[in-house]
This record gives sequence, structure tokens and C-alpha cells, in this order.
Amino acid sequence: MLKIALPSGKSLEAGTIKLFENSFISIKREGDSSNQIIFPDYSDIKFGKFIKPGRIPKLVENGAYDVAITGLDVVLESESNVEICTRLTYGRSSEGNTRGVLFASKNDTIKTVNEIPKDSVILSEYPVLTKKFFQENGLSDVVVVASVGSVEAEVPDQYRFGLCLSETGKSLRENNLKEIATVFTSYTVLVANKESLKDKNKREAINALKRSLLGTLEAEPCLLLTMNVPLASQDEVIEL
Repeated sequence: MLKIALPSGKSLEAGTIKLFENSFISIKREGDSSNQIIFPDYSDIKFGKFIKPGRIPKLVENGAYDVAITGLDVVLESESNVEICTRLTYGRSSEGNTRGVLFASKNDTIKTVNEIPKDSVILSEYPVLTKKFFQENGLSDVVVVASVGSVEAEVPDQYRFGLCLSETGKSLRENNLKEIATVFTSYTVLVANKESLKDKNKREAINALKRSLLGTLEAEPCLLLTMNVPLASQDEVIEL
């Protein structure tokens, strides 16, 4: 039986609960203040908890959970050795997409990554991905400072450049900031422990969960229409 970690917080928690309910897996918290999840008796999932998305990849990697839902950004940032089973098209935006954006003050003269001076300091919510991005662009001498959030509030007063998650760019515009480059793109993913996938029963259960969630997401924009049709008119009706 599977152990699952689901993302807590306003970004993904509500959408995850809705996705499971639409997949006929009704889940609920054990109590108002508890993070433990109660699953239906017929489910292959027998234990689960709501956990902060950033902590999930390492917990799946070390076997605390067999399968989980989180963001691709935290999987890559944590450099966790987990299996990315599939993309799930839901999240804060309709498609679940978000971007890691490098930015500066709206009045800054810098317009492209290649114009950033050597030894510049970058305040970033994703230091690992930020360092990798600059190395790939031949700017390995920049200094990346890790931040736990609110990067927009410290640019440009404390730091000239920053990196944060952005979907529409609204927060940056409201803070008189401008985008310089997209460092990475992220979306919601289903991940699994690699050892769990070697177990036949767990692998089948994980694949069944994957099919169920994907089927629900693919069906959302569709309608099922049933009607009684004379057999002679069947082809004509299907074409319409």
C-alpha cells in the first residue's frame, strides 16, 4: 500500500484536494489542525500527509513516501534523485505553469543577462538553479545569495538583482521591477521513489494513480453526451 505526500499551502493544496475528489478519491484531513490525510477504504493509498512542497522531494528520495505531488522547481532545486512520473496541468494558473525570473529595478540600465557585470550579487529563492543558469551563460563569477522569500522587497535597495517565481509579472510591475530573463519554467509533477517503482505492486498502484489523475485532468474540458439514435443515423450523428 502506498504512502503519499501532498503539497500544503495556498498554491497547490486546494487544487490537489479537488483533483482527487474529481478522480473519485475523496480525501480529508484527520482533524482541523492535522496534516494527516484520511483516504477511502478502496484506495491503494493508506497513509498520507500534507507537507510543504519544498520538503517533499527529499522525503520521497529517502523512502519516507512512495509517491508525491509537488512543483518541478523544488525537485530540481533540491537535486533529489526521484522519478518524475508525469506532469499535472493544474496549479496557481490554469495550466499550472510558473517561471523563475531574473529581475532588476525598472530604471536599471541592464537589459540582458550578458550585460550583468562580473561579481554581481544575485538574491535568489532558488540558489542552485540560479548558479547553474549563470554558469551556462558563462557568468560563473556572480555571487548568489539564498533567500527564503520576499525577494522583490529587497531589490534594488539591498540587492541590484533578484530571482523569484512569477506567473504573470504583476508583482514585479507593482514593485517597479522589470524582467531580465526567464531562468527556468516549472509546473506541478507527480514524483515517485525509485525503489518503490521496483516493487511490482507499488509500481502498479502508482501507475493506476497516475492514470486516474491524468484522466481527470484530460476530461475537465470535455462533456459526455448520451442519446438514443437510430442505427441508420449513427454515422451522421457522430460526424456532427
